[in-house]
Amino acid sequence: DLGDAPASLKNLEICRRLLGNHEKVLQIDGSLIYHGNTDIVVNAILFKLPITKITFRGHFSVLLRPLIGEKPIVAGAQIFFMDVPEIDYEFGVEGAGAALSSLVSIMKSALKETVAREVSNQF
Repeated sequence: DLGDAPASLKNLEICRRLLGNHEKVLQIDGSLIYHGNTDIVVNAILFKLPITKITFRGHFSVLLRPLIGEKPIVAGAQIFFMDVPEIDYEFGVEGAGAALSSLVSIMKSALKETVAREVSNQF
């Protein structure tokens, strides 16, 4: 559960473009921002780590194509992030010992690398 907070869309730009193959597309670019309390549990080998807060920021693009001359006007959509989105989160381990804090740091690093790799594999 990612919580009840709504995501924000900012800096929206909408334009019509002509691609190199003379295809007309409608392009929507903007920023997606989410800050929320979560109810997520990461199952580690010996214990469970709750994720209590998550922040997500990314610049996205939506290409509506091909444009057709009848309703629904658009036949398909392509949605992607223009770069690797920033994801930050807090584990619910306040007051934990140094060993657990180190493990949390390692897990955060591994998760960020995984997200970056998976997003870059899409392009």
